[in-house]
Amino acid sequence: MINHIEDSASSGVVAVVVTHNRPALLRAAVAALKSQTIVLQDIVVVDNASAAETVLLLQQEPGLTVRRMERNVGGSGGFAVGVELALNLQADWIWLIDDDAVPYANALENLLCHQGQVDYEAEDVAVLCPAVEEAGKLALMHRRYFDPLTLRETVVPLRKYTDTVVEIDSASFVGFLVKSAAVRQVGLPDARFFLGYDDIEFSLRLKQAGYRLFLLPASSVDHRRTLGSQLRHGPFGVRHYYNLRNRFIVYRKFGHALSWRWLFPLAQGIILLLVAGRGRPTAFKWWWKAMSDARTEPQAVTAQRTERNFN
Repeated sequence: MINHIEDSASSGVVAVVVTHNRPALLRAAVAALKSQTIVLQDIVVVDNASAAETVLLLQQEPGLTVRRMERNVGGSGGFAVGVELALNLQADWIWLIDDDAVPYANALENLLCHQGQVDYEAEDVAVLCPAVEEAGKLALMHRRYFDPLTLRETVVPLRKYTDTVVEIDSASFVGFLVKSAAVRQVGLPDARFFLGYDDIEFSLRLKQAGYRLFLLPASSVDHRRTLGSQLRHGPFGVRHYYNLRNRFIVYRKFGHALSWRWLFPLAQGIILLLVAGRGRPTAFKWWWKAMSDARTEPQAVTAQRTERNFN
């Protein structure tokens, strides 16, 4: 395992990027990964059946291991494939990066070179996460605490970002650095989630197995998602369905709340329906389906079929 990085050529870190039809963002993400002050062992790009422009970009970009999917298996499916590839490459650590995330040049170094603050050799240390910026400001929702007794997810408060190391319960896959040994113990990200809350499920699965997750605020990633990609912006569609369905599946799996405690996340779902759905009958239909489907195990669903159903 990595302790202190002396020889950057033997970092043992494999980055995994999942992409779907966002070539400009992907180009920036790959360039940032190649510019890290600690040289990556490899960069794995999982292409979720993108169109020709992305295919051409990946063909022309040297130094990548590319796995093209014949159909869009979603973010969770892509990360499951990419993490398995990284394990096969004998990575010590696997760095999960969205295709709209651009890590600063010293992001990886600031995750891995905190001698005295992080015991990298400790068996229970599994995840190291950078701070996430959006539009020049800290995006706090990416690093959270989870209370299984109340089902409340609270963000790491701004004041904690002045600390060197902060223990957390869950994190998005925006710069999620995970130790391979922990992945081999708990398994891959759940491909059945397709989109949304796969990262939270994976985080809490690691926690349940006794592993610890940390935020290291000195490390930072610029998350370049657009305003329209946020869930409160409608119309109610595929992203909202999966977010609601998967969130309740996670709460069922890891929560221990009394029945009345479910009123709070249910109210959040209703608010999302009203804001993003804007009273449309189709939105209510899919909100109800998300609530119903959350009672069972997640099912593998292709993007094409789901999008067709929403139209």
